[in-house]
Amino acid sequence: MSRPTGLLTLNSAYEAGVEAFVRDLHNAEPLSRRSRQAYAADLRQLCRFLHTRIAGPSIGVVDGATLAEFLQHLVDEGFRPRTVARKLTSIRALYSFLHRVGLVDGSQIRGLHSPPAASSDSGLNPTQIKALLRMPSRTSFTGIRDLALMEMLYGCGLRLEEVLALRVSHIDSSQAHLHIEGSRRRSIPLGPQSVSVLSKYLTARADTLSQQDIQRIDAGHLFVTARGRRLRTRSAQLVFEAYLRRLEGTRGLTSGIDRPRRGATALRKAFAEHSLSTGTDAAVVGKLMGRSKAPTPSTVDMEAVQRRYDQAHPRAGENSES
Repeated sequence: MSRPTGLLTLNSAYEAGVEAFVRDLHNAEPLSRRSRQAYAADLRQLCRFLHTRIAGPSIGVVDGATLAEFLQHLVDEGFRPRTVARKLTSIRALYSFLHRVGLVDGSQIRGLHSPPAASSDSGLNPTQIKALLRMPSRTSFTGIRDLALMEMLYGCGLRLEEVLALRVSHIDSSQAHLHIEGSRRRSIPLGPQSVSVLSKYLTARADTLSQQDIQRIDAGHLFVTARGRRLRTRSAQLVFEAYLRRLEGTRGLTSGIDRPRRGATALRKAFAEHSLSTGTDAAVVGKLMGRSKAPTPSTVDMEAVQRRYDQAHPRAGENSES
């Protein structure tokens, strides 16, 4: 093994080892700029984690158990299996470099593997939902609209195509209900969070449409673009993917390699999971989501079900403008 040519030693700060590795990537086999950025982002996230476990972590004090703890932390935070696997690859590459320059013997990564995921098909957890709902701007039309879109998916469990097919006339403000048309016709009670967000969106929508040519707008559709045209499915999907990328980025993903494919489905899935977690009967959840043809018990109070869900909403009790 060759010794490092610089001042890197076992007592060097862990960050110094990471930065030396990142610099070495430029001299190794050809790697794309995006790949180098991914390695750097993954390992800098590891450094941040180490500072929460070790005071002034150095190369020599970080062992395999600590690295395994970092991987488990990623799983617990809801990172997807392929994301965790990629970060493990970055760690192995780092220790291959440190072994090559003679600083470690490789025992730190021997037997290191990705922990099993709790569920590879789970939706977003309440903490992630709360962070997601805080992302849209409260001052721009598109931000207010995006928040309303999220509330329809997460607060009501609608399909994206159902949300985009909504017309203003489908909102029953006096009864706080939403009428869904199509092959799965149903009436859904709206909780306080959804009512508040929809009310603010309708005001912003009216202001925006008043500035457009009346002949060029789709006035009947609930969700429209800043130019007043009906919001299309692909455009909405791109909106959700952008927010989910931002959510992933707050947890250390900045490379853009692992782009979320869940889109709006993640919010609808979260509605189902969180409804069930409040004790709501699965048949009732299926009826609210329009995916169950089985009749629900006549004694079920759908408004009470919605109130219980709304009380468990990650932002319950918060000002919807915050």
